[in-house]
Amino acid sequence: MGRSHRDSGTPIGRRKGIVPKPPDAPGDHTRWPQPTSRYLPPELPATYVPRPHLLDRLDLALRSPITVVVAPAGSGKSVLLSSWARTDRATGPVAWVGLGPADGFRGWHQIVAALGRVGVHVRGDSAEHDRTDDPGDAPAVLVLDDFHHVTDRAVLANVERLLHHGGSRLRVVLLTRSEPQLPLYRWRLTGQLAELRTEQLSFRPGEAEDLLRRHGLDVPRPTVRKLLAVTEGWAAGLTLAARAMSWHGEPDRVVDELGVGDHAFIDYFDREVLRLLGDDARELLLCTSVLDYVCPGLVEAVTGRRDGARILGDLEQANAFVVYCGGSHGWYRYRHLLRRAMRAELVRQAPDRIAALHTAAAAWLSRNGMPAEALRHALAAGDWDGASVLLVRHWRELLTGSGHASPAAAIPAPPEAVHADTRLALAFAVAHHEAGDLDGMRAFLRRAEESPHVDESVSPILSAALLAQARASWDPERTLTLADRLLDGVRGAPAAVVDEVRAMALTATADASFALGRADAAEAALREALPLARRSGSPRGHLAALRQQALIDLARGRLGAAVHACQALLGVVSRAGLTQASEVDWARLILGSASLLRGRVDEAAYHLDQNMAGPEHPDAAIRTFTATVQARLHHLRGEPLRGLETIVTGRLDVDAHGLPPMFSAVLALMEAELRLALGDEREAGRLIDAATTAAPFAAWTAIVRARLHLTAGDATAAMAAISRYAVSPAGASLRSAEACLLHAQALRCLGNHDAASHFLERSLRIANAEGLRQPFAVNAALVHDLLVAQLTAGVGYAPLITDLTGVAVDEPGGRPAPRPSGIEPLTERELIVLRHLRSTMSNPEIASMLCVSANTVKTHVKNVYRKLGVGRRRDAIRRAQEVGLI
Repeated sequence: MGRSHRDSGTPIGRRKGIVPKPPDAPGDHTRWPQPTSRYLPPELPATYVPRPHLLDRLDLALRSPITVVVAPAGSGKSVLLSSWARTDRATGPVAWVGLGPADGFRGWHQIVAALGRVGVHVRGDSAEHDRTDDPGDAPAVLVLDDFHHVTDRAVLANVERLLHHGGSRLRVVLLTRSEPQLPLYRWRLTGQLAELRTEQLSFRPGEAEDLLRRHGLDVPRPTVRKLLAVTEGWAAGLTLAARAMSWHGEPDRVVDELGVGDHAFIDYFDREVLRLLGDDARELLLCTSVLDYVCPGLVEAVTGRRDGARILGDLEQANAFVVYCGGSHGWYRYRHLLRRAMRAELVRQAPDRIAALHTAAAAWLSRNGMPAEALRHALAAGDWDGASVLLVRHWRELLTGSGHASPAAAIPAPPEAVHADTRLALAFAVAHHEAGDLDGMRAFLRRAEESPHVDESVSPILSAALLAQARASWDPERTLTLADRLLDGVRGAPAAVVDEVRAMALTATADASFALGRADAAEAALREALPLARRSGSPRGHLAALRQQALIDLARGRLGAAVHACQALLGVVSRAGLTQASEVDWARLILGSASLLRGRVDEAAYHLDQNMAGPEHPDAAIRTFTATVQARLHHLRGEPLRGLETIVTGRLDVDAHGLPPMFSAVLALMEAELRLALGDEREAGRLIDAATTAAPFAAWTAIVRARLHLTAGDATAAMAAISRYAVSPAGASLRSAEACLLHAQALRCLGNHDAASHFLERSLRIANAEGLRQPFAVNAALVHDLLVAQLTAGVGYAPLITDLTGVAVDEPGGRPAPRPSGIEPLTERELIVLRHLRSTMSNPEIASMLCVSANTVKTHVKNVYRKLGVGRRRDAIRRAQEVGLI
């Protein structure tokens, strides 16, 4: 029993390349002696770092019958579940089973025994079970550690049956390095499955610092950031680095040698990852370690193998530090430490092969429309002529957009010929631009500018490179000047060239105008640039224009249009295979921002997680805006202190890279909002004064200043700060709704209720058009009574106000509804929370709107569920509608 697929009756298949040992006979019910430790969570290490956000995520996941935690070796899966179990977060009994590679069918007996210890008795091999305790008790939790060792078909079938029959009284958590050999898709479709993966388990900057401190280390923040970039937050990598640092006097050197010269790391990586791979996989990894990204076609070109697709797929399925990225070619990315280790092995074993591998990669990438990557590999191969040819042929594509996130270490030292060869100097400048190394780019541009060999064929390339450098440096005035210079330099060129260059220059003009607060000029430039970029056939030019369009739409408050532009951008990325383009990160940031503005916190968190899943971006501007959006996410979740930590890290980044004042202003304004949420009005005022009022943040500065004055009870000063933006044309800016809202509150405080109602209705009209919720959430403490008064007056947008406040139109005072028959009466607050449950708002968002803590809302939700006799939000809403509560 248990050897066939439950639906089809066909044998359950195994993943290719995995040959399990013969199973024990399923009918053998021998009582195998088991060590007690198999049934206990592992001890927490002495350097254990508490990670409350992961424990909270796990609490949420365990509302589902099945939770799968999938991550590579050393990611902290067992430590996470052990800490959860040992901190008494479980509401019911916890059964733990540690599984091993030699268990075979004995693994099922261990599962049955563990369940029996917590009162869940499985009847034979049927996987049907019952509980001996009270049916009203909380469900038991079964943790199956190292589930990837389970390959016996009978055990898998029985586990599948157990999951199917688990019901509401059992929760099962699978900890595994690779995707379990179970039909997870079924439970995904029915909403019964929760998943935590590598990205969620990766250490954050603050957690990495805490880990190092627990090893007795005081490591500078730039080194911590560098370590996180190399390890990508991998727990084992961070721990091994910390141990090496504890006896090594040079932390930066430890980071540089991690994966290359660190014997402890090499031994761990070899035993836990590489030794489990076949010879074919090791050979493929060795040859392709010269690449940042790989795909089956590129693997074939570099290695001559025709089984690249299969091997890459198997490596990704096995979580062997290979990440699928998508795109038209089916791209994969090696995690940094795997690539480092394999590259070091290649250097040791076959250094004479490296140049040929780079040359083959450059040829394939050039043929497949990826000149930036081809140029980098041509330089790495020492093919100076080939690099110069690529530059001359593709300079318009190479110098459009923000570049890609490529490691600067991949760029070789230049030859002596670079002093006399302007094209080669420009090729190196482009490569440094791609890597986000602006200092390196400037050095080679200086050589090109000083060269006596700048002729008519090279001059436009130099102008385009200088323009790209000005854009990357966030120097808008210089960008505008150089855009005009570039256009002058191509007059008389073929029409196709002129159109492509014009698209490049106009996109740069839109970018600079937007940074200077000239939104109308930016839109005018982009209206001409976008169709030119689309027709040019240059994917990167099209991406750059779409990214700028999305930013402008977001700033204008056109959230739907911004989302549409981002979706179009990601479509171009997928078709062109440019999965590592900087514009992808911008698109995710914009999508996350739009979600936050609409109050969709979980959706925003998803986009941010996607944005932060890969290696750290070399563009400090992207990192700065990521920190801002992440801090806003924490703010809306009712966690301003965590948002403050994020902003502090962002400030260090700005200071370290010498970014323009606009970045300091962004962080200062966001910090001021968080300080206000924490009640620190004095520090908030200091930050607002420090933030520049120069465009494009003048409206934001005025809004934060007005909020400060309203919090302090000075409505007159608030009006003086905000009135200019409240009376501007409706919808002209993302800030218009919030400006009108705060202006209305100031007028109400001054006794002008009619004018307050007018401006509030204007705010609601702007918000309703695009589904804006953020302005009301962040100002909930100030404007709740204002919104309820507007509802009482019987004006428009009653459903929106009810959605925001939880007060119904026929209950202006928030009185509880009459008690329906058979239902325990809900309190006033419980009824308000119930009405909020109809929205997409999370508990922290509801807490923000009601000016209470998230725990208070959680208690109200539990009471609502109990009184209605349900266990889920969806059921609560349906039941409340049935009995007439909503």
